[in-house]
Amino acid sequence: MLPFLGRAFLLQAAHPTIAAGVADHSNFKLDPFGRFRRSWGLVLDALYAADSERVAAEIRASHKPIRGVRSDGRRYTAFEPEAYFWVLASGFETIVSAAQRFGRPFSAAEERRGYEETRELGRRLGLRERDMPASYGSFQEWYAWMLAERIDDNQTVRDVLTVLRRPNPPRGVPAIVWPLPRAAVAELGWLATVGTLPASVRARLRIPWSVVDEIRLRAIAQAFKLLSAAPASLFYLPTAREAFKRAELSASSTRRARSAGQVVA
Repeated sequence: MLPFLGRAFLLQAAHPTIAAGVADHSNFKLDPFGRFRRSWGLVLDALYAADSERVAAEIRASHKPIRGVRSDGRRYTAFEPEAYFWVLASGFETIVSAAQRFGRPFSAAEERRGYEETRELGRRLGLRERDMPASYGSFQEWYAWMLAERIDDNQTVRDVLTVLRRPNPPRGVPAIVWPLPRAAVAELGWLATVGTLPASVRARLRIPWSVVDEIRLRAIAQAFKLLSAAPASLFYLPTAREAFKRAELSASSTRRARSAGQVVA
């Protein structure tokens, strides 16, 4: 999943409030892999971990100091509802887009379920019902409006694109051996990030895209699609896998209790 998270982060950086928050408070330029891993891990824990409520409370607390002044002179905080939900919304839509382009596309029911999980995560992180579109259909309309009217190019977007092209090594990887794998990592990250954006968004963010780029992306996507024949459970992240096990055990216990009750009756 990590190669595809750059797309979500780029879309988030294109929001003026998030752009200011990242510029003022993030170290992603120094440690992009660590930043993505920590952020994604916390989101998964807030949704799936056994102590998800505690994780969500920690996320809310960690965002309290994030405030400042945007490039247009407006003051901002991390808890502006639109920007706060845009982080979750762009992450969810990126997952849907990555599945469609690189693996097994979600069914309509799976997309709706995924959106309901996104809304549940939003509630745990402090968003109110009115801060999130109520249905998946209204979400899709809102998301299209955000892409057309709200996001825009800015210096943080430029910084994200630069990091995609030349990321610093992950922690533990010696700098002396990093240039060779970096070329492959940067190529995959760039194509997966930029190539899956709508053409209108690439134009809005002034990101070039060529026929050769598209050919390379299609080749990579085809290679990933070969993996989609394997059982989906093989690709579950550990936190999600544990959550599904807990849900299965709970359901089994409920069925056994009902069966026992029927026998007694």
